[in-house]
Order: sequence, then structure tokens, then C-alpha cells
Amino acid sequence: MFRFPSSPSRREVLRAASLSAFGLLCPTCCDRRKPAREREAGRGCLHIRFSLGSPSQFETFDPKPEAPAEIRGEFDSRATRLSGVLFGEHIPMLAARNDRFSIIRTCAQTSTHHQSAAYEALTGYPPSRDAVALTATPTDHPNLGSIAARFAPSASMLPRFVQLPQLASDVGNLTPGQFGGFLGRRYDPLTILKDPAIPGSTLRN
Repeated sequence: MFRFPSSPSRREVLRAASLSAFGLLCPTCCDRRKPAREREAGRGCLHIRFSLGSPSQFETFDPKPEAPAEIRGEFDSRATRLSGVLFGEHIPMLAARNDRFSIIRTCAQTSTHHQSAAYEALTGYPPSRDAVALTATPTDHPNLGSIAARFAPSASMLPRFVQLPQLASDVGNLTPGQFGGFLGRRYDPLTILKDPAIPGSTLRN
């Protein structure tokens, strides 16, 4: 298993990313010399933090100091460790470390509402319509976790797809793209919406 050193280089980060991506696409192709149980224990994918609503790119990783005021916003930009790369003024610790990670600025979508934009981000497919009232349906494309649960089955009793600490929603509608969609409800995530350590808390199933 690949392990990061305390201060990983960009090459090491890319190596880990490529290994994990390949492992998701072909989970049984690697480490065939290991026993099946050991190979099974080492496979997994963590999607850390999908933010439904957050500071914009102009205030964080892609400020536009030369743009008109109505676009660039009210905050200043600051220099980073990399020459010519600017970050927003309110993330100085990231600006001081941006030689250790990469910013991808080529991801784009056409939706103008949280619900439809989130669906596209979570599934990789455009929504049926660009609307704030868009909600989840059984015919949606599945979430990445649902795909992993369907095509990387396990003999373990542990759930393959867990979502916590909440389900995203907007104007009272559950955000589409968080569930199994057309794969079926058996591939929906096990949702953990309360801390199980709190007395009286229970988990579904």
C-alpha cells in the first residue's frame, strides 16, 4: 500500500492519485500475489467533502484582481509559493503550501443552480434541467459510491457506500446525485446523520 511521507512531493501525490484511480477502474488487477482476503482489505475509495455552497473560486483559488469589481469581489489576493499563482487573501496557510498540491481549473459545468450543478458534479452527467427545484429520482445516474458498491462487491458485512454527516438538500429537496439512481435503492448510501457515540443515537440497519 502506498503511504504518504509527512511532506509528500507533487510526484508522490500524483503517483498515489494514479494508483487509486486505476484501482477503482480495475480493482482486481493489482497485487495478485497477495491473498484474496488481504487484497480485499486494501481496496477503498474516500471522497472527502463535497461542499454544497462554499466560498467562490474568486475568493479562494482563482482570484481575478484585474477583473471588474462586480466579478472579482471585495477581497484582495495574495502571492503564493509558486511564482505568478495568486490565492484569495483569506487562505494564507494554503498559499504558503501550494507547492505541495495542484489546483485543477479546467472543471466546468453549465448549471446555474445548486441542485442541478451538484447532480453534474456528483455523477458526471448533465441534469435533466437547470432548476433549483430539481430533486432526486429513481432514474438518476448513480453516485460514484453507488457505482463502487455495485461493481466492486465485497464478502464483508460492512456497507460499501457510507455518507456522513448529512445529506445535501436545497429548498427542502434532497440533492440528486447522492444515491443509487437507476442501479436501485440497494446501492444507496448508508447515511450516518448523527454521531453514534451520542446516547440514544441509532444507525439505520
